[in-house]
Amino acid sequence: MKNNPWDNFSKNYNSQVTKSGDIYHKTYLNPLVLKLLGDLKNKKVLDLACGNGYFSKILAKKNAKVTGVDYSKDLISIAKENSKINFLHGSSTNLHFFKNNSFDYIVSNMAFHDIKNISKTIKECSRVIKPKQKLIFSIVHPAFYLTKRIKEDKEYFLKLKAYMSVLELDHPIYEGIKHYHRPVGYYLKLLFKNKFVVSGFYEISTKHRKGKLIKEPKLLKYKQEFPTFLVIEATSIK
Repeated sequence: MKNNPWDNFSKNYNSQVTKSGDIYHKTYLNPLVLKLLGDLKNKKVLDLACGNGYFSKILAKKNAKVTGVDYSKDLISIAKENSKINFLHGSSTNLHFFKNNSFDYIVSNMAFHDIKNISKTIKECSRVIKPKQKLIFSIVHPAFYLTKRIKEDKEYFLKLKAYMSVLELDHPIYEGIKHYHRPVGYYLKLLFKNKFVVSGFYEISTKHRKGKLIKEPKLLKYKQEFPTFLVIEATSIK
């Protein structure tokens, strides 16, 4: 497998996400995903697009049997440092090293919007997950991501650029990397097509901006009114 642009930013990504996730992961995403997973003792969990492996290690501390997969060879190398977790370099679109019905849970934190062929990814998730078990993934909220905040008469509003379009965009942080805007319905159709039902749907607003708590009352109200992240829990019905 050839190197990809994420390898160029592996150290930078690792320093930003750290060993426990950035402020948004730690405060909003991790607690919800862990609550949805419940008791993980001896459960086989796939951390898909695991990055530097920080969440895999959290899952392992919950006594889960974790496997982490990422498309970046360099991020997998970082994940493997001082860890006994099974980390594999591979593509989410071709999980050939796993048999059918291998996992009790699949989690993917803030990655599906960075994957070009999400159709094959969800198809593979359906193949490797056990019947009646859960795929849980978080993404930036598609309805509000392509917006611009404007201020008029001391109030904050959203200026919406697009929603229904499926778009390939330049990554806002990492030069040379693409990410993908898709409406919520796009993800739901793929889930339904691959024999998942949506058993949980969570829109998450935040109180932070660039890692700092927002103190301005009207900006805080704005941030709480429009969700930043979306977490979907999908249960396999195959």
